[in-house]
Amino acid sequence: MPVPEIDPVPPPAELPPRFCLRPFPPYRFVPGRCPHPHRDPEGHGVGVAPDAPPNEAWRYGVDLFNARFYWEAHEAWEAVWRATLRGSTAYFATKGMIQIAASLLTLHMRRIEAARRLASRGADLLERARLGSPKYRQVDLGAVARLARERVLEPAELPRLEDAAFVVELIA
Repeated sequence: MPVPEIDPVPPPAELPPRFCLRPFPPYRFVPGRCPHPHRDPEGHGVGVAPDAPPNEAWRYGVDLFNARFYWEAHEAWEAVWRATLRGSTAYFATKGMIQIAASLLTLHMRRIEAARRLASRGADLLERARLGSPKYRQVDLGAVARLARERVLEPAELPRLEDAAFVVELIA
């Protein structure tokens, strides 16, 4: 059976407010569809500098997620996650956001069951982080977990990215 051609991730109809000034990459990476950002000489190479402050990397990840740069958001948040204390609220919150970004990219790639597993793991990690604090770096963890469940896990029909995508808001 031939593998279906995977289109690029579509941008949102309207870009939400930005939380940092870092520019967006020229394309949204989809494995097997476009050059790998770091391993391919044609890749966009956009990432978070290793010495970037964690709050900047976090906010850039939120901007990337909201603009549907899911792989790139995962990378930005991974830089934050690597600097966290294993088992801490920060660890579970960041890992949960990484899993949810990966679930939406996987959903776009039409790997529905894998997307659902990732969304479930991500939502569970956010709920675990909520035991330490209801929000992390101005993100309402419960709201993100609820949206991941509603948009990716609960629909009886196979969800499309356009129906599953959501925006992460920063709150005071």
